[in-house]
Amino acid sequence: MTTRMIGSFEWAEQTGGRLSEEERARFQAAISQVSRQLHQLSRADVIPTERIDLLSLRMPDTQGAREAMQWCEQVSSPSLFNHALRTYVWGALLAQQDRIRYESELLFMAALLHDVGLTAACAFLDPTAQCYAVEGGRAAGSLLERMGWEQERCQAVQEAIFLHLDVEVSLLQGAEAHLLHEGVLLDIVGGRLQEIPAQMITWVLEHYPRLDFKREFIQALQEQVTKRPDSRITLLVRDKGLFEAIRQAPLP
Repeated sequence: MTTRMIGSFEWAEQTGGRLSEEERARFQAAISQVSRQLHQLSRADVIPTERIDLLSLRMPDTQGAREAMQWCEQVSSPSLFNHALRTYVWGALLAQQDRIRYESELLFMAALLHDVGLTAACAFLDPTAQCYAVEGGRAAGSLLERMGWEQERCQAVQEAIFLHLDVEVSLLQGAEAHLLHEGVLLDIVGGRLQEIPAQMITWVLEHYPRLDFKREFIQALQEQVTKRPDSRITLLVRDKGLFEAIRQAPLP
């Protein structure tokens, strides 16, 4: 039997985001492996990029981006909306740090919509979804389809959203999916924060303030953990101590 790649488009469509016993074991093993690597490896010697291309941090000025941004702001709380915008900027900054080429509109849509599965407009409305990333990714795909996006581009955004709860997302899984994962990790637990110039951290937090993000985000995730015990977020909370990592993140 072919082993399904957890978080992939095919996996999400087939399972709705529910982990089988075998997938749960694989996901737990991945959590343990990455936790060991984080203890063994340090990126403290990485020198932040000082020459920042500020133009690359702008939100894409397309009709679709504006429409999606308006909808996301309507359905999201202010802190969740700002988290989405920060995620895009962090991803764009890390792309400069790592010299990764990406399509800005794809990354923007993925970052903007990656947590809509936590909003009242989407959460627990799809009876076949067993994971908020799958539920939100499907809602994002439907929105982009209504805008007239090609199926391939819709699926690229969906898969990036499906994948963002994985422990790791490599460049081989798509530049935009990788950068979304890294941007989310930075904004939630401070991953790779030391690679961002201090003045840019200040700039991002001034433009997109965190508000009461930590408390609100933990509260939203707790509901997911309670109602979806076989999802990736439940294992990340229970096996990786995600809530404590969020509380201890070196961001206000």
